[in-house]
Formats: sequence, structure tokens, C-alpha cells
Amino acid sequence: MADYSRASSLHGFANFARQQDIDPEAQLARVGLSLSLLESPESIIEFSSLAMLLENCAEASGDSLFGLKFGQYQGVDIFGPLLYLIQNAATVGLALEALADHFSAHSSSAVIDIERGPRQAFLSYTMVGGGAAPGRQISELPVGVGQRLLSLLLGPQWRPRAIYLATSPSVPALLYQRLLGVVPTFNSPSDGWLLECSDLERPLVTADGRLHRLMEQYLTYRPEQLPQDLVDEVSWQIRQQLGQGGAGLDDIARRLALNPRTLQRRLATRGRCFQDLVDEVRRQLAIHYLRETSLPLTDIANLLGYSELSALTRGCRRWFGVAPSRWRQHQRRRSNGAG
Repeated sequence: MADYSRASSLHGFANFARQQDIDPEAQLARVGLSLSLLESPESIIEFSSLAMLLENCAEASGDSLFGLKFGQYQGVDIFGPLLYLIQNAATVGLALEALADHFSAHSSSAVIDIERGPRQAFLSYTMVGGGAAPGRQISELPVGVGQRLLSLLLGPQWRPRAIYLATSPSVPALLYQRLLGVVPTFNSPSDGWLLECSDLERPLVTADGRLHRLMEQYLTYRPEQLPQDLVDEVSWQIRQQLGQGGAGLDDIARRLALNPRTLQRRLATRGRCFQDLVDEVRRQLAIHYLRETSLPLTDIANLLGYSELSALTRGCRRWFGVAPSRWRQHQRRRSNGAG
């Protein structure tokens, strides 16, 4: 699946660029985008174009914190329809979980997740797109956006326990502190915020259960939600990763820029189960390898992601009613006309 982002990711770009003495139209043209795109926030753009745009603007402005400052300037309006879902959740925690569940409607390049501990929680933003490194600016932009989102949900006086950046410092840490309120921890696996669990239980005065349900339905079923059929995409990813040890639910969800629980739920709405898809792909591959190749059974087991030959044997007995060697022999007799 190609990495993409909604054009709403460029919310406020023209005005912010001009404030930095940058020509927004010229910078957009450098990466193959048009100024008119800013009037179509629901349009889909290549994530790589967005990343390159921010890198070019940082160079043109001479400000290595361009992405972080732009994120703060944009604030929550970057989320488009997602903002209505977030604001109408019952609590801060449910708002952040809704954002995590539906973030792929905004961008396929990252995963948002919340890990809850006994007293503290960690809200993370992790880049998952393939290809070349995305660049400092696109990596730090969501930190600025996240700060504005958390201030909206928890109040302007709120401060995180800690902030983590996936980048190394480009300027003295004090300059980051002036923007974020705390000195961040650099070179982390992902961008993130350390919160108190009590923060997540705070009710939102903007909550409207009816609007929240309507927005959730809209974001789940709108045609542009995913560029391809989800079941086909999951099956394809499983097929590619089976023999490489990366076909687990967490692995495939990460490749699709979804949280595992979100992937499970979306498959369920289509009447499918992740483990059943894995089993289905294994059965299809087993038929191919046993019928069309002379590979040893141990190699076939490995290609199907099994650590032991006995697992392949159990699978074949369930699929075909016989052991793999017997099924292969039967297929060869049939192809030779022996019945």
C-alpha cells in the first residue's frame, strides 16, 4: 500500500510559509503539488511529497525547527473530519483511542497507539512508511500538532510528564523547551507523550455521543478509507510475510498503518477473522507447493511460516484429511491419470 496523507496535512501552509518569507506556491510546485490543493483538504497526496516540501521549506527559511513550529501553527485543524470524532468522545482517553483507531483515514504513514500502565500512559506516534528516511521536519511536525491536541483536550495549563522525539536535536535543547514546555528526550523509537492515567479519565465538555457515532460510521465506511480492499490487502501482506516470520497480527497491522485491534474490528465488519485469513493463505500456498513443486516438506513448512514439520502435518490433515505426503502422492496420481 502506497504511503499517503490527506491534503488537510497542509492546513495553514500558505499563511505560515509567507510568515517565514517563503513563497508557498513555488515550494509546492517544487514537489509537484498545486496551491489549489489547499482548497481540497480531503484529497490524497503522496506522503513523500509532503516530507520533501517541509525539508525544502526548512532549508529556505534557515530554520531547522520549521516542521515543529508548523505543526504547532496548524494545531488540531490538520485532522479534518477526525477532529469532530475526537471532540465528541466522552473522555480524553476515548478521544485519543478514536484518533488511534481511525488515523489511517488521515494518513497511512504512521501509527498512533496508547499504552496504559498502572499510573501512567504513553501516547506514541510511530512512522511506518517504507522507503527512504522521511526526514526531520515531517517527523517533528506531529509533535507540534500533538501538543496542541493535548492542550485542547486537557486545558492550556496542562504539561506532559515527558516528551519523546524520534530525531536528534538540531538546535540547543533549550529552544525545544521554549516551544514544548519541557526538554524532550531525543533519539527515541517514536515520538510520544507521557501522560498520567488520570488525565485519560477526564470528561470532555464537548462530548456528544450521537455525533461521535455518526462520525465513526462515516470514517469507517467512506470509500476513500483505504486505497484497496482490506481483506485482499491483508491476505497479500500475509502471503508476502509468512516465510519471513512477520505474518503475525501486530506485524501486518503495522504494515497497514493500523492498530491491531482496529484491524481485527474492521475485518470483523467484513465477516472475516485475521487468523482465518492466515489459515486460508497457508492452505492456498500448501496446495501450490505440494502440487506444483518437488520441494521437501520441511522447506514447505518453513515457507508457510511453521517452525516444525508437525505443524504442516496438522494443517494438511485439517485441510485435506490426510498428511501432506499422502495428499501430494494423490495429486500426482490424478495428474498422471491414475485416478
